[in-house]
Amino acid sequence: MEFYPEMFISKWHLVVVFLAGIVWIGLVIGGYGKKTVITSTLKWLVAFYIIVTVPVALSVMDAKHIEEEMITGLDETYASNKGSVLQDHLAAYVSSFEDEDGDFEIVIYAGNYHAAQEFVGDVHIVIAAEDGSILREETYEEVSLEPGEKIELDSYYTTDDAPDTFQYWFE
Repeated sequence: MEFYPEMFISKWHLVVVFLAGIVWIGLVIGGYGKKTVITSTLKWLVAFYIIVTVPVALSVMDAKHIEEEMITGLDETYASNKGSVLQDHLAAYVSSFEDEDGDFEIVIYAGNYHAAQEFVGDVHIVIAAEDGSILREETYEEVSLEPGEKIELDSYYTTDDAPDTFQYWFE
C-alpha cells in the first residue's frame, strides 16, 4: 500500500474544519466550560478527519493505481514501437479497468517522449474487439503535448468486454 499526500490533505478535508466549527459553536452556545469546549472540539476534529480520510484515501489509491498502470503501459508501447513508426517519439495506450459492478472503465493516454519537440495536432484512436469489430473510433483534436508529457485523453465506461486491441496515429 502506497501513501500519497492527496490522501491526507485535500479539498474534501475542509468538511472536517466546517464540522469541527459547528461542534465548537454548539458547545460554546451550550455554555460548556473552556476546557470541555477545547477537548470535545479536538476529539471531534480527529473523528471527523478519520471519517473523511478513509473514503478519500480509497478514491485516491484507485486513481493513482490506474494512472501508474497507464503510464507503465504507455512506456511499454513507446519502447516496442520506437523506430518502427514515423513519429516514434509519440505513443498512445488504451486499457480497461473493471469496477465492482462488472462495468469497465476504458482509459486512453498519450505521451510525447521527445526531449525538446512539442506536439500539437490530432490523435486518432481505434479500439477493437478480439473478433476485429470496432468498439470505438475517436479523434482527439488539437491535442498539445509538451516534451516528456503524458496525459489522459479520455475515459469512459462500458458494459461490453474490455478492448483487446487498439491502434493509434498522430497527425
